[in-house]
Amino acid sequence: MSSNVYKQALTAKYDIITQYGTEYGNSLPVTNAVLKVPGYAVTVDDGTDLDTVVDYIFGFYDPHSSEKNGMSNVFTLNYSPIEGDLLQRALNLPGGAGTIEETLFFIERTKINNIAQYRKRLGCMTKQNTGQINRNGFKVNHVFEARSISDWSASHGLPGTPDFVTLGEVPTTAPLTHLTPGVDPCTISTIGVVDIGDFRWDAVWELAKLDPNGEPSYKDIDPASRRINLTLTSWIKDSTLKALAESHDEVDVSYKLTGGGSPYTLTFERCKFSSYRPTGQAGQARGMMHTLTGIVLGGVTFSGTPP
Repeated sequence: MSSNVYKQALTAKYDIITQYGTEYGNSLPVTNAVLKVPGYAVTVDDGTDLDTVVDYIFGFYDPHSSEKNGMSNVFTLNYSPIEGDLLQRALNLPGGAGTIEETLFFIERTKINNIAQYRKRLGCMTKQNTGQINRNGFKVNHVFEARSISDWSASHGLPGTPDFVTLGEVPTTAPLTHLTPGVDPCTISTIGVVDIGDFRWDAVWELAKLDPNGEPSYKDIDPASRRINLTLTSWIKDSTLKALAESHDEVDVSYKLTGGGSPYTLTFERCKFSSYRPTGQAGQARGMMHTLTGIVLGGVTFSGTPP
C-alpha cells in the first residue's frame, strides 16, 4: 500500500450516513432539501451494469468489438426501520408526494484526508421491497433503480443549502422489533390472532422507463405494475391455516407496528394463499411450524399515523 493510500485509510472518517430527500422532477432534487435517514444499521450495495453490443466479423473466431449501448444503476439498502416513510413509498400505489410516484435522491457524506466527500444517486424509484419481522428484529431489504450514481466528489452538487443529518442529529428512537407492538401483533380477518414466528412481504414493481436513443440510462421512469406476496410462518396447533390455503379464500392480514411511540397497522388486503408447507425436524428445540405463502390482491393500507 502506498503511503498516500495508507494515509487516506488512516484519516478516513468511517461515519458515512446514508440519507435521502425528495425530487420535484426526475433527477431534480428539491432546493434546500431536508434529508432523512432510512433507519439503523444501513448497508448499501451499488451495482452498475452496462448493456453492450458484441460484434463478430468473418475471419475471426473471437468477438471483434464490444460497444456500450446503455446502463442500469441499481442499489440496495438494508436497514432496520424507525418510521414508515420509505415503507409507504414502497407499498402504496402511485399518488403523488409520499408514494412511489415521487422520485428520491440518496447521498452519503464522509471525510477523506479531512476533506468532505459526497456520493449521490439521482432519480431513484423502488424496484423491490422486502420486509421481515422475527426474533432477529425487523429488517428491510429495499432495492432502487437510479438514473445515475456519482463517484465521490468534494461537492455535493445539490441545489440551495441542504439540511444534512449530522451524527449528532441521528434519531435516538429505538428501531422497530417484533416486541415493540406488544403481544398478538398479527391477525387474519376470518381467524383472529395468529401466533407468528416469521412475517414477510415481498413487493415487486415493474418500472416503465422512457429511454430514447441518446440516453445512457433513462430520461424518465414511472411505476407500471405491482405484485405483493405475503409469507406467514406459525406453529401448528390445528388445521385452520391448512384449510385457509386449500380453500383459497380472500382474507385481510394485519400486522401492528410501533415506531417513535406511535402505533400503526399494516393491513394486506384481499390475500389469497396458495402454498402450505408444514416443517419439522427430529430433536429440534421448538414446535412444528407451517408456512403460508400467497398473493395480495387489494394492496396495503396504513391505519394510524406512521411516525
